[in-house]
Formats: sequence, C-alpha cells, structure tokens
Amino acid sequence: MRFRKLDWMERFAKTDKCRMSFILKYFGEHSASDCGKCDNCIQKKAVMETLEDVTDKITPVLRIANKRYKMSQDVIFDVAKGLNTEYTSLMKLHNDGDFGCLADHSGEDVKVLLDALIERQLLINNGLKTGGYYPSRRGLKVLDGTDRFYINKGALKLNGDQMGHSGGLSDIEFINKLEVAKKAISKEFSMPVFMIFTSQQAQALVKAKPKTTTELVECGILDKKRCDLFGDRIVSVFM
Repeated sequence: MRFRKLDWMERFAKTDKCRMSFILKYFGEHSASDCGKCDNCIQKKAVMETLEDVTDKITPVLRIANKRYKMSQDVIFDVAKGLNTEYTSLMKLHNDGDFGCLADHSGEDVKVLLDALIERQLLINNGLKTGGYYPSRRGLKVLDGTDRFYINKGALKLNGDQMGHSGGLSDIEFINKLEVAKKAISKEFSMPVFMIFTSQQAQALVKAKPKTTTELVECGILDKKRCDLFGDRIVSVFM
C-alpha cells in the first residue's frame, strides 16, 4: 500500500493533466472538465492562447489525401489550391468536392499547413520519398471530428487579408462571387468548371476588376471566345 501511494505521488508530481481531476480519480471520482485553476490548467490556457484552431482548414486536405490512390505532397497542394495542372486534369481531380478548398490562401499558407500535417504526422507515407501521403490514425481522428489541430497564431495570412478593398468588397469576397458565377456558367453551358477559368485566372481577374466585356478582352486573362460566350456574367461580378 505504501509503495502504491508513493507511485501515485510520483505520478501526481509528473502529470501534465489537471491536478484536481487527478486527485478526484485517486479517490474514485471523475470530473467532466478540468478545474482551470491548477498550475497545469493555467499553463495549458497560456499555451492555447498562442495557438489557432485550423481544424476546419485541414479537414478537407485530409479528405483529399484519404483516397484509394495516394498523392504526393505536390499533388495534394495542387488539389487544395485548385490548380489545373496536367496531372489534376488527367486524373479528373477537378471533380473532387474538395478541389480548391484552400484557393483563398496563398501558396505559402498551403505549404505551411501541409508541412505541419506531415511534420506532426497527421499525413504519413511510411518514410518513402516517392510514396503518396495518407492520413495517420490521428489524421483520421481529425476527419471524424474526435480531435482538433492547432498551429501558432499568425502562421497563416489569408490572401483576402493582404489584398485591398474595392466598392466595399474585399478581394476575397470577389473571389467567392467569381466561384458562384463559375458554377452558374458551368451549369448553363454544360462546361466543366476548370474550362471556365482557373483559380490563378480568378485572382488575376480580381486584380484587374474589368467592368465591361471590352475591358475583359483587353486585360487578356481569358481568350476572346470565352469573353464573348459568358464575359457579361464575369464582369457583372465587379459592377
């Protein structure tokens, strides 16, 4: 009994969990929440204040990686950014529901998230340099909503926060309006969305903000055929 008590005292001294919950457990009771007042709880709160919950941002990235075929980090990047590369077009990855899930973030932001997922082993590839990545057990826990994922505050900066404003709307809001217009055009003309304009072209359109079809043609972002076909719908976003 004495050794058992010594063992509990040692575990109490070394635990990083709530000490009040630890004591209650020792006496056969259970607490539904941490006390928030012991040294461990206070330290945990201080650490959490320096972190940002990015679970909602990385969940679609984990879904992208959780496919029957495994993708390299570069391909996961392209799909998350919504980039129409030769490979994403060949594999019809633009039809994935999470294609472009991080299109509103800069490439640097997406790289930060992917590097964090790999460094903290939510995405793994069994150590093979050429192997594709897939969610680990913890990654799957994030996918099913039983775990959260945090990074340091300020590590990410939305393009929309860095871009300017026009007509009361931020550039990120114009991007969103273009995406809505793209889906409507796709449905009306029975065209794949990637043939209407890419994410890179959308960003160029937001920078140019053409307000007439003539301005749209002159900025040279889309070819004249697409400008003539549905250019009026695109410029209406900026009017």
